[in-house]
Amino acid sequence: MSNPITPASLNEGDKNYLLHLYDALWENMRSKENRLWTFLSLYGAAVGLVFAGGQVSQIPGADLIAIVIVMGLSTWAVLIILNTNWWYYRNQLMVSRIEIRFPDAVKGVVPKIYNQNPNYRFDQLSEGSILLLSLLLFFLYSRTIWSYHSPGSINILQSLVVVVLLYVLFIFSAVYCLRLHESNIEAYYGAKKDILEDTMTKPLPPEERLRLLKDQTRIRQNLDARWRVLLLLILVAGLFDFITFRNGISPVWLSFVILFQAAAAVMFLVQRHFYREGYSEEDLKHASDLIKAGNPNDVTLNRVLEGLEDNIKVRYTKDKVRRFWHSVWHMMLLVSLSAAIAIPALYNGNQKLRDDWRGSNAVSAGDLGQQITKMQNDVQNIQKTFNELQQSNVQLQKQLLDEKLAPYTKRDEAEQRFVTREELDKIIDARVKASTQK
Repeated sequence: MSNPITPASLNEGDKNYLLHLYDALWENMRSKENRLWTFLSLYGAAVGLVFAGGQVSQIPGADLIAIVIVMGLSTWAVLIILNTNWWYYRNQLMVSRIEIRFPDAVKGVVPKIYNQNPNYRFDQLSEGSILLLSLLLFFLYSRTIWSYHSPGSINILQSLVVVVLLYVLFIFSAVYCLRLHESNIEAYYGAKKDILEDTMTKPLPPEERLRLLKDQTRIRQNLDARWRVLLLLILVAGLFDFITFRNGISPVWLSFVILFQAAAAVMFLVQRHFYREGYSEEDLKHASDLIKAGNPNDVTLNRVLEGLEDNIKVRYTKDKVRRFWHSVWHMMLLVSLSAAIAIPALYNGNQKLRDDWRGSNAVSAGDLGQQITKMQNDVQNIQKTFNELQQSNVQLQKQLLDEKLAPYTKRDEAEQRFVTREELDKIIDARVKASTQK
């Protein structure tokens, strides 16, 4: 039975300590949330600057390096959100244990669901923030990777290595964040069990232990994010396969890459099954029947409950089969192998990569044709510009000549003042005749 703790059974020092702890827990939750939103504000500005800088930079592969930085910042943001959510509900669990010691003070003020049987939840704003960050990261990732979908666009080894690294880092980051989320649920109910055991004068009753198992299983199923994560990773893997195929990987090697990816996806789904179903319905029914038998100290009942509690663990279960499937190293190994296969396969199927490794500048026929066409266009542009300048020069000379002749007499005035040589000869003959006659 629980040890009844009421305000009357507490001395003044204990009351003051609990009230101070109560205020400190709420203040800690507010502080965590404030730091989270401050970081997200800085995150938005940093991502914008890094991504824009990578897009406008003329350095080969700068856009890929920018996405690596954006991926690191996005993963960091998701981890902070997960930690803040865990911290909030862990503190709320401790707050509920303080409130339950002052039933008259919280009666009619605090809903019973918060202090009678608190459970782990995921705040909708935090969940929406993680979804938005994931979609934003995938959009930026796909936008950058898509620029390499043209045949031969991955033409230097640096770009090849970073493309493969982005593929691996994206999957590793998503799985790591998912594992942290699932571990937070397990840690919450581990803390809840410890708190309940501390309030008991005897070991925790079997029905209470069974209720904790059922609550944890229900919350696992309600907050399961594996289908959404799997869909995201399938899109990332599919985009990676398409880019590698367009850049020269042979269909045979591509089939091996897809095979390893499919094996990793199957292991991911098996992990989901073991995570959602920590125990079988038969074991649960067996434990319920033993509890109904009315012997809380039964050795068989205790052994069954310990087995159920061990099976539901994510990291430290004694069951070797479950421990193997809960581990992620084999799944990450398959993903790494799919990436490792792509590197030599792309190298062998891409002439530009081999030239870059040898340090030569061999040009393919297609590239040579493009360069010739570009040179012809440049010559035509230069000729057009020269003609325009020449025409402009003629007009300018004409304008300058007109300005120089402006002070001189116009033609009509010249016709009035001057005569032609024929007319001048006639005038002279006429004057000579007139003089002779005189």
